[in-house]
Amino acid sequence: MDILNNFSNAIWETIQTIVLSLALFLVLYIFVILPYFVEGNSMYPNYKNGDFLIISKLDYRFGQPQVGDVVVLHAPDENKDYIKRIIGLPGDTIEIKDGYIFRNGIQLVEDVYLDNTVVTEEGDFAKSGESVTIPLEHYFVMGDNRSDSFDSRYFGPVESSLVKGKVLFRLWPPQSVGIPNREAVYSI
Repeated sequence: MDILNNFSNAIWETIQTIVLSLALFLVLYIFVILPYFVEGNSMYPNYKNGDFLIISKLDYRFGQPQVGDVVVLHAPDENKDYIKRIIGLPGDTIEIKDGYIFRNGIQLVEDVYLDNTVVTEEGDFAKSGESVTIPLEHYFVMGDNRSDSFDSRYFGPVESSLVKGKVLFRLWPPQSVGIPNREAVYSI
């Protein structure tokens, strides 16, 4: 009888552990984090196709996005998610001129995350030499791989409600595990 009692207690404890683990996972998944696999090369070389990231849903509940943040957002006109870098905030003016980005008239220095030879071309929305003012509750986003990124240059600023969260941690590949470069974009 003692063996049967011990066995039933072990089963009950296992069930409790599983239920508690699932509840904790669901709370984290719904309110705190989001797993995300990078698809495509729009953020190359900083984020590569197949990278597995953890996205924080909390960062923007307690703070505001900043220029330079890497975010996952729901694509404006498609049923998919994109990973992009925030280049401009609500009220900012963005201009692409001579292959460079100007935010509020000041050239962005992006050498923290981009090679200084990268040229930023215009798109259907953001034409070279024309400034774009970002509406309230919108962000101007771009991929780091400027020659292979469908971003705000083409579809315009994205609504803040489409931003799912900020990149928090990279889990894959093993040689890149850790907190991605969080340095801000500096203007000159």
